[in-house]
Amino acid sequence: VSNSMLCEDISPNRLGKSKMIVSKLIDQLDEDKLGLVAFAGTSITLLPISSDFVSAKMFLDQLNPKTISLQGTDLGDAIQKSIAGFTQNTATGKALILITDAEDNEQNAIEAAKMAKEMGVRIFVLSVGTPQGGPIPLGNNQFKKDMDGNVVTTKLNESVGKQIAQAGNGVYIHVDRTDEAQSMLETEIAKMQKEDFTTSMYSEYD
Repeated sequence: VSNSMLCEDISPNRLGKSKMIVSKLIDQLDEDKLGLVAFAGTSITLLPISSDFVSAKMFLDQLNPKTISLQGTDLGDAIQKSIAGFTQNTATGKALILITDAEDNEQNAIEAAKMAKEMGVRIFVLSVGTPQGGPIPLGNNQFKKDMDGNVVTTKLNESVGKQIAQAGNGVYIHVDRTDEAQSMLETEIAKMQKEDFTTSMYSEYD
């Protein structure tokens, strides 16, 4: 949810496209569990891993750059925060779907991806944006500028995304058409090992 995700080099913008992908993925989930982590300069767990798809959709709808006050893109922290939420059960297939424009301002993402691999978590990197990039809208037809007053251009960094996917024993997918990316992702996840589980849910009233 960094400001660069507001760039409109893909329609409607990078964040909007990302939300569409996650929403469609949730609709396809059946006997899986999922969690939701938002990140920019730091990361927060919005939804711990559960079967609560309704809450996942609710948190997803509310996501915007104001969700996290510290701007930037720390992919390593996002990966570490995500893998900490997984079960330690080695019989369960675990996938981390990282949706990003890969403009990583930190250098620890590759090491975090290797750590995920050791824990049996595969990282699927979905990159949003274009190598040509575009400006970052601030509203009222204003765009983000640097110290010299020049308009900042944010560009997709495919090399970082590919390195993370390789280190995380996963797959790199450039999101051009949503349906195509969705199909590729679902195919890969379907190959993963599954295990039956039982969940009890209850409500406590005051």
